Amino acid sequence: MKWLLMVIGLFAVVGSVSIWALMQKNVIYIYDDYIEPSEITIGQGEQVTFVSRASREIWPASDAHPTHGVYSEFDPKGGILPGETWEFVFDQPGIWDFHDHLKAELTGKITVLGEFGSAARACVDLRSGTSRASCWETDFAKLIDEDGIDTALDKFVEFYESEPNFNSYCHDIMHYVGRASYEVYKLDKKTITRPETSYCGYGFYHGFVESAFEQESSAGLDVAKNYCSDLAQNPNFGSRHIVGPTVSACKHGIGHAIFDSLDAELWGDYKLMTDAGIATCENLYSDDEHSSVRCATGIYNSLTTALNNNYYYIDYPSAEEVVSFCTEQGDMYRPWCWVDMVPNYTKHYFYTLEERLDFAYKHIESKGGRELTVVSIVDDDFRSVEDPDINYYVSLCSSIEDGDLKFACLQGILGGVTYSSYTKNLASRLEEVCEVIEFDADFKQVCESQSFWRLTSVTPIDDLFDVCEENDLFGTICRQYDTWIERENNRQNR
Repeated sequence: MKWLLMVIGLFAVVGSVSIWALMQKNVIYIYDDYIEPSEITIGQGEQVTFVSRASREIWPASDAHPTHGVYSEFDPKGGILPGETWEFVFDQPGIWDFHDHLKAELTGKITVLGEFGSAARACVDLRSGTSRASCWETDFAKLIDEDGIDTALDKFVEFYESEPNFNSYCHDIMHYVGRASYEVYKLDKKTITRPETSYCGYGFYHGFVESAFEQESSAGLDVAKNYCSDLAQNPNFGSRHIVGPTVSACKHGIGHAIFDSLDAELWGDYKLMTDAGIATCENLYSDDEHSSVRCATGIYNSLTTALNNNYYYIDYPSAEEVVSFCTEQGDMYRPWCWVDMVPNYTKHYFYTLEERLDFAYKHIESKGGRELTVVSIVDDDFRSVEDPDINYYVSLCSSIEDGDLKFACLQGILGGVTYSSYTKNLASRLEEVCEVIEFDADFKQVCESQSFWRLTSVTPIDDLFDVCEENDLFGTICRQYDTWIERENNRQNR
């Protein structure tokens, strides 16, 4: 009797909403001013029930507003009265953004999982640029949760080497892999020693550290610092891969996390936010200037991300203020301010590559800062082009009269090639760059040695020696490798 009264009472509350609808897991409630939950993940072929809790009609439908053409079947073709429901079966894997057609600012997202990667591919086809990376987040988080980090990294390598354009936004994908991996690390405290964690600009460590900060609050600083130290000390990691760049990337990730967790009272003032972030880096590494600088590079990197997207109520100042801001940074940090601020500012305002370089030449007084910024600009431009013409970039570099800036320009090309190439064909792609440089023997020799350095930053040692045996270009340099790696590891461990 009591059970029956509860059911009757429930019907009285929800009107014509069925008990069955309320018992389902895939239920989305639409209220007058919000959607709850606004994001859900389901399997292919599962049904979602949309329940009106509004005092007006609602109309949940696929983007884009007002045509609903992205997933045209996902559309009730009319309004749903208060208290009514509408049900839809999602047969297509994908990440489907939706909105209330009658109040389009209310939005949500439904991820429909099929075979691994199927939802992500459908999502990627509808997006552009680095926003495509978010399409893979659910797939990799689910794989790590069910099968572990090693399986997820194996799958990452598979897609990295076969999926079209995957490598062009893989840095952000590795953010997601790093974030999910932190959940595993919390349980077993084992350092993750897979060389693939260095792929795609070390995005893995950025995400890993960001997750540590979010979950551990103020203690996240020490958790992240200790993890970076463990990377340097782990014998398994050191025997398989270059320690130095990876530990630096880990510390850079700490800077990312510091900036993105600053007190909201600082929002709206990019200078105060930067000062507070760098002060935190200095306190964390009070006895280690090198580590403090690596941490600060993450501060500047997150700053430009915020400026590009108007996060934290900040936007780019004028060109003159950008120059003034970086000029005022401390001697240790100033070059790294230039490296992030100038390339991002000039890209944000659609400068051509030549105009971006001219900006650096004219406004950056310090020789070292100017050279580092040229590297960053050319690297960024190369990786942003879908099918870059190596001859064009080499010709541009060769036209620079200053020898050091010409070398910096070459470094930018090599950086872009490294970021944009599959691991298995990286050696041949780097060799292609050096072969174009037939006009200058010294310049070509520099290209070869720097290309080998790029290889060492992303290639496991065993694979690197295979490259040495198979590739004549790097043969001489390879013979010096044992000495070089020993020196680098000793420097990092000091």
